[in-house]
Amino acid sequence: MADFRSLLTLTIAAGSLAIATVSASAQQTEEVRDTFGAWKIKCAASTDRCVMSQTGKGDNGNDVIDIRIRKLPDGTKDKDGSAVPAVIQIAAPLGVMLQAGVRLQIDDQKPRGAPFEICAPAGCVVRQPMNDAFLKQMKNGSKATVTVIAAPNKQVAS
Repeated sequence: MADFRSLLTLTIAAGSLAIATVSASAQQTEEVRDTFGAWKIKCAASTDRCVMSQTGKGDNGNDVIDIRIRKLPDGTKDKDGSAVPAVIQIAAPLGVMLQAGVRLQIDDQKPRGAPFEICAPAGCVVRQPMNDAFLKQMKNGSKATVTVIAAPNKQVAS
């Protein structure tokens, strides 16, 4: 258990983004196949089902944010019919303010916000489609800042 301030902001590396092939099952054992800066390409053992990931650490060095980007099959469309080449998943520890969701800012660009979808014993998760413009921002950026709000005066599991 780690004691966090009300606002938890982590900076992750944004540049050197390379999209990994979709991973059908995150439950399988993953092996690191490649790295791009702080990003790791992890694939299910003996397959080409991969995910690109990065883990953000809190002030005490504990893992607190897990970010995963998966390439989707060609032709995947959003609800409005626009192409969705990838999806981003951000997992935060229990104890975050659900109403606040997650905020992701690439360099000095306008922050993108997203609500938490579900919380489980391992933490709370946000999943959002990534259109071409969002992917371009990630690829060209030098840093991304992920912000979640922790419950005041509470301990957040990490």
